Formats: sequence, structure tokens, C-alpha cells
Amino acid sequence: QLESSKAFTRNLLAKYNIPGNPEYRVFEKVAGIEDYLRHLGDYVVKPDGLTGGKGVRLSGSHLHSVEHALEYCSELIRTQSKVVIEEKLDGEEFSLQAFCDAITVHDMIVVQDHKRAHQGDTGPNTGGMGSYSCENHSLPFLEDAQLEEAKEINKAVADALLKETGEKYKGVLYGGFMLTRNGIRLLEYNARFGDPETLNVLSLLKTDLVDICEAIIEGKLDTLEIEFRHRASVCKYVVPEGYPTEPVKSEIVYLEDVPRESESLKIY
Repeated sequence: QLESSKAFTRNLLAKYNIPGNPEYRVFEKVAGIEDYLRHLGDYVVKPDGLTGGKGVRLSGSHLHSVEHALEYCSELIRTQSKVVIEEKLDGEEFSLQAFCDAITVHDMIVVQDHKRAHQGDTGPNTGGMGSYSCENHSLPFLEDAQLEEAKEINKAVADALLKETGEKYKGVLYGGFMLTRNGIRLLEYNARFGDPETLNVLSLLKTDLVDICEAIIEGKLDTLEIEFRHRASVCKYVVPEGYPTEPVKSEIVYLEDVPRESESLKIY
């Protein structure tokens, strides 16, 4: 539910007074949507459920009028039964994944991915062209207190899940956050490792991943010291020509003149 229902996650944060929610409302009927869109001015329309990362639409970029937005909301209510409408946020996105055994939450290294298809942040958005992490396990735009705030949200969400469902959340808690001029905001949660951020963090993990998985299963994450190397990491994707709008299909994507793999370079 944490990943598959945006309404569940937003309502969970609201119910347990966890900071990070933007202004939002969940609608199951079209009534009231137009007034709320006009109240927000700039907004984001999200399907409640999973749509392969292609369902979120923003005013200005995808929705060019309130009428256009209303049409999309009506379609989502018809197909998904719910639609989530939020204020449009502006800022720097980052990902903070955590190992979780329901009681203990151990955050991994914070990572930022880059979504634009071409050099210099031009071109259309993609599912991610790669990502980076820094040697000091923070990011250039984050202050220590802001990173701590995101970590506190991860912990509070794990606690709230146990209270709300009575079930132990065991696995990876993957928070997508944004640093805005009004502080840290939560964009979404995924109940899994992130793509491509996993390549960054696991390549720097010193502790045996199997030991971590066993500690999660046994509820003993608090007994394990989890360490990451203090090195920067950069992940770059190689994609077909024309990606993401009209990718060339059925052709092998290959790298020319690639240096051999070394301690500092891994090719997947």
C-alpha cells in the first residue's frame, strides 16, 4: 500500500502528524475538484495506484488548463476510483533508502538521480539516466539538519505503519524527497530498492548484504553495524537512440572504446 496507493501514504502522514506532506486532497468523485484546482493554482494530478511511472501530470507541463486537468481527473476516477491532487512543489529531489525490520530503520547513503535525457539537463524526463552520491554521504545542496529531517520521516513512517496495520514492515523503505524553499517534502515511497540509486549505494556497502537481509528477517537490525565506504559514486545509463520518447527497438546497445573494468569502474 505504501507504494501502490498514494492516498494511503499521504493519509498515513497526515493521521500520525508526520512532517513532509504537501497540501493535498484525495477525491473519489469529480465534485469539488475544479474548486480545489483553482485554489491551488499550480498543481499535480496523481493516479492513486501504480502506472509504471507515467501517470503523474503537472499543471503547465502536461495539463494546460483547468478543463484539461478535470478531464484527466475524471478519467482517473473512472479507471482507478481515486485521484490525488497536490500542490506543485519546486526544488531539488533526492532519494533516501533505508533497511527496515519494522523497529529499527538504518538509512543508506543519500543519492540524487538525473532524469533529463540529454546533456545539461535538457530533453524530456525519463525514469532516470543515472545517479550520483558524494564521499561525505550527503549532497551538495543538503544541510545536515535537512538530511536528518528526511531520516526522521523514514523512521516515523516505519513506526506509523506498525501502529496502523499491526504488521511488521520488513525490507527496503525508499523515500523520494524534495528540498523546497519551505523545507523537506515527501514526494512518494517505494517498497523496494530504487532504480538506479541501488547501484550507487550497494557498490559502496562494506557490510555483507546477506547479513543485513538475515538481520531484517530476524528483527535484529539493531545488532548489526552497517558501513558504507566514503567514496563518491556515479552511475550512468547507456540507452537506445531516441530514448525515452521514440527509442530504437531490437538493436543491441553497446559501448565503444570502454576502458577495462577496474576497482573504480563496473560495467553492468
